[in-house]
Amino acid sequence: MSEVTAADVTAFVVAECAPARPSAKKTVTALGSLLRYLHLAGLTAVPLAAAVPRVARRGPGPAPHHIEGPQVARLLSACDQHTEEGRRDFAIMVLLHALGCARGR
Repeated sequence: MSEVTAADVTAFVVAECAPARPSAKKTVTALGSLLRYLHLAGLTAVPLAAAVPRVARRGPGPAPHHIEGPQVARLLSACDQHTEEGRRDFAIMVLLHALGCARGR
């Protein structure tokens, strides 16, 4: 049997773990555990657990608690109010800012 390499580990994860696949996190966690065991048991010469790529988090990170006046002004000025979408985006951001400010009181 030939020795498994870090490139083999990465290729396996890329092939088996599609970005939207819900079980990707479990797969890479199990693979990391297996590779640690194989190295501790002396079945692999190189510790390959560190070669397992991380799975990207789903969705955005936590929303900021508040934004400052200049940031609000930049966001609002980015809305093209000559288009329907721009007017909609402007109205949504004004409401979100107003509700965020009211919540903090």
